[in-house]
Amino acid sequence: MFRTGSDSVNMSSPHTELITTPLLLMTTTLEQRFDALTPHLILDDVQRQVVGHLDKLTLQIMRWQLRYDRILLAKATLLGRIRLRLKPRKVKEPRYGIYLWGGVGRGKTLLMDAFYQYLPIASKQRIHFHQFMRTVHEQLQLLQGEPDPLRRVALWIRNRGWVLCLDEFIVNDIGDAMILAGLLEAMNQLGVVLITTSNTPPNMLYENGLQRQKFLPAIQLIQKTTQVIELNSERDYRLRNLEFHPSFIMGNEIERHTELTQFFYHLAPIEGAHSGWSITKPGHENTTPDATTIFVNHRLIQCIKVARDVVWFDFQALCGTARSTNDYLDICSRFSTILLSNIPELSQQRPEIITRFIHLIDAIYDHGVKLVVSSTTKLDDWGVTGASAKSFQRTKSRLIEMQSEHYWQSCHRPGS
Repeated sequence: MFRTGSDSVNMSSPHTELITTPLLLMTTTLEQRFDALTPHLILDDVQRQVVGHLDKLTLQIMRWQLRYDRILLAKATLLGRIRLRLKPRKVKEPRYGIYLWGGVGRGKTLLMDAFYQYLPIASKQRIHFHQFMRTVHEQLQLLQGEPDPLRRVALWIRNRGWVLCLDEFIVNDIGDAMILAGLLEAMNQLGVVLITTSNTPPNMLYENGLQRQKFLPAIQLIQKTTQVIELNSERDYRLRNLEFHPSFIMGNEIERHTELTQFFYHLAPIEGAHSGWSITKPGHENTTPDATTIFVNHRLIQCIKVARDVVWFDFQALCGTARSTNDYLDICSRFSTILLSNIPELSQQRPEIITRFIHLIDAIYDHGVKLVVSSTTKLDDWGVTGASAKSFQRTKSRLIEMQSEHYWQSCHRPGS
């Protein structure tokens, strides 16, 4: 679930493993380390300005950690505890994080992951926003009937790491909106430092959402406790120097099905099929293969084929019916490759179907899952208007990157 300071970090977009040493951390800035360890990436001037802000925050966090360590050391002795009691209490210093927002593909996640990797403290965690809220709701469920449950959840979060990196802060769900103000307030009181990325400025979060007035305190708290930075780089780095993998399939229905079937058996040989799963042998496929089912969050979901860690769904099964973000997170944690067939013309689909598709792609991307899709229309022709238009731009950008050889060579991250 949460990626904590003791875990290895696999940077996303592009996915690169970074190695640091104490000497490197002490003698170089984040920008210098970034340049040395990712020579294949060239930051533009706007991105370098953001790196500068992250570098300043790194130094401030190290000061906070040093102060905390000194207090712990003093408490270890009787004399130290006496001195702490006699020492005049200082006004508690507020802690500020960073809210980094901007258009799709501008490097927000890349920069935050670099910050997380280079931050030389153990008490840190990095998680996608959807996964974070899923865990929060699970903890609240366990605390039903208990006094002040949000503060107890905030304490649980802080104990896992007081520096919290959240990727893709976006609020669409009224259930999330109603608890975020109280949760963020409790986290701030407990000294949690928030570093988050978003495609949306704070004042536009949950725009036009139900009972939005109850969410406004959360916006005010974000603006009060973070430095809001816009990453307004003009380039989408995901589209630079990509060598494309043939994972977007078009053609008539039979051609699409035949090519997806070849993909499936190339990625998941027949001997990898598990007992009880309906797997058709190569050369004996029907135009519509026999469907089977898998359990996802204790419910059955229909799929076309499944073997080992490869699964093939029809678009209707994942996005055309009621599915939650938790379903997508569960699937992405279990399967390293997903085949998704018969994606329709999205501009003709209901808003809830488009929203599910956006959440599905977010989960797939954040977990490093390989994706093979078939559609009747080109990706360039996928157009979405209305409330989901901005989020869908991120989805299209990610779908383009997910076709690259670089993405296909990266590792599956089931615990993201």
